[in-house]
Amino acid sequence: IQHNMTQKQQLIIRNLQEVVGLDRLKAKTAKHELSVYWGTATTGRPHVAYFVPMSKLADYLLAGCHVTVLFADLHAYLDNMKAPWSLLNKRTNYYETVIKGMLKSIGVPLDRLKFVRGTDFELGKEYTRDVYRIAAEVTVHDAKKAGAEVVKQVASPLISGLLYPCLQALDEQYLGVDAQFGGVDQRKIFMLAEKYLVNLGYAKRIHLMNPMIPGLTGGKMSASEADSKIDLLDSAESVSAKVAGAQCSPGAAEGNGVLSFLQYVVFPLLGGTDGLAIGSSKKRYAEFQQVSEDFASGSLTAEDLKGCVADSLNRLLGPVRKEFEESSELQQLLVDAYPKDQPAKSSSGGDAGDVADRLAGIQLATIDAKLIESLSRFATQFGSQDSVPVKSGSSPRLLWTIRPSGPMHLGHLVPLIGALSMAKAGWKVTLLVSEMQAFLDRKRAPIDSLEVRGSTVKDVLSRLATGLLGDTAAAAVTVTSGLEELSYNKDYVLDMYRLVSLVTVDEAMQAGSGVLSHGEHPPLSHLLWPCLSALDAHHCRASVRLCGQDESSLSEFSSLALNRLGYPETPSYAHAQLPGLTGLSSMSLSDPDSAILALESAASL
Repeated sequence: IQHNMTQKQQLIIRNLQEVVGLDRLKAKTAKHELSVYWGTATTGRPHVAYFVPMSKLADYLLAGCHVTVLFADLHAYLDNMKAPWSLLNKRTNYYETVIKGMLKSIGVPLDRLKFVRGTDFELGKEYTRDVYRIAAEVTVHDAKKAGAEVVKQVASPLISGLLYPCLQALDEQYLGVDAQFGGVDQRKIFMLAEKYLVNLGYAKRIHLMNPMIPGLTGGKMSASEADSKIDLLDSAESVSAKVAGAQCSPGAAEGNGVLSFLQYVVFPLLGGTDGLAIGSSKKRYAEFQQVSEDFASGSLTAEDLKGCVADSLNRLLGPVRKEFEESSELQQLLVDAYPKDQPAKSSSGGDAGDVADRLAGIQLATIDAKLIESLSRFATQFGSQDSVPVKSGSSPRLLWTIRPSGPMHLGHLVPLIGALSMAKAGWKVTLLVSEMQAFLDRKRAPIDSLEVRGSTVKDVLSRLATGLLGDTAAAAVTVTSGLEELSYNKDYVLDMYRLVSLVTVDEAMQAGSGVLSHGEHPPLSHLLWPCLSALDAHHCRASVRLCGQDESSLSEFSSLALNRLGYPETPSYAHAQLPGLTGLSSMSLSDPDSAILALESAASL
């Protein structure tokens, strides 16, 4: 069907509650067909309210739009772990099956839609780099505010709930769309995207919002409220019974789920050119407005409306039910995706079974006492652990991390010399250049400078190791770039998302308090910073971490974090710190006069 431009625009915006960027929409549609995406987090079982966005997808296709459906599997995990990691793929498969079934039941050709899974692109290097970038832009306050209507709110929120809106904003860029479509409950997330994507050099997108349909009990229809929803696989009898018991006060439109279903689902999908026959008189209604007026006047009763809605829903759900009834494979998929007996969660919110399985698969031994004695000569252990575990068959490995937020100075030499001396004592030593942590600390190292800074520091450390130890002993020292080996590594990134779904905002803020300057409005990156520090120890296969005396809170957090992930803890030892020249407890570039740079000129020195 051919439409002129005005008709296309009207079709795109009909039945929406709000459009942000209407002028942009008009300008885009004047030049080319609009590209739109709708995303759904694969959490609880989809219900009949999903027919509301389905009807709009049909409108967009009729208007000539290019439509992408995003199965946001990673988002589902980040939303307070509504979808456990072990069930994520199965639930995504279930969502894909039933949503395609819904679209087919309303006559939408699937070959004109693009279906994408979030984890197909959200674990890639460029996307991950932008996650770090947007985290350095968005404040903790703004991230909390953005997710308030969508992410499950708890007294002590997990970091994942704050990261969720940022990923949704980035999806607009990586899906290459002009507009994002969603419920009006996502308005704050859309506004976060409007505000911050431009800071990354990306264009603002158009945001199309449909109203939220009241549930049968009067509130929002939600998968977590069983009495408020009709499942897509409910029997015809169950659908009729639930609709019959729905709230539908005579003449009242506010919070009336039955009336809303007629307006946003039944009329757009089944109204057609002949309209709908409603009530015992079988009077035909061409427009919803006529129904609303007759219900308000009493010409139509609640029973009339309920009968029409029940019949219409059973007509829409019939093909979806039939597909499942005829397939034992799909029936098993439902059982696997939503098992009745969920595994118990640990007090940290993680999957207790998953953590236990990971720990059971790791055999630990204890590091030789002589090696610990050599380490204790210049460093003091945080905490009260008597022995240091190491994976059986592994050589004990010491990790020291340098974050290149500025030039190297003599304060770095104290832990460096100590770490290198351990190579002579029999330790394997990893010197980690953590470029991304330098960036996450209020962008003290600009993102575009990280490769050069990391390469420079890595070269200096390698030369120092060889110069101070000689070639033979230096062979026990590994100099690693976090940017090259860790920050974008898929396993590392997956662990980051798992970890932010297990630790709270308060825990991460406390962990970085000794090192980071949070200020009044800390960036979201300050919550990722300690998470990366904890992950570095595991992914560098460290037995012991060497750190500064101001990192005691970070040490405690790392132990907690690795434990929740099901990984062995990495004990931390604090080295002595070289005092600053101006009275600071340690030499630091926060006061340039207190530090002696490694390349200080003779006159300046």
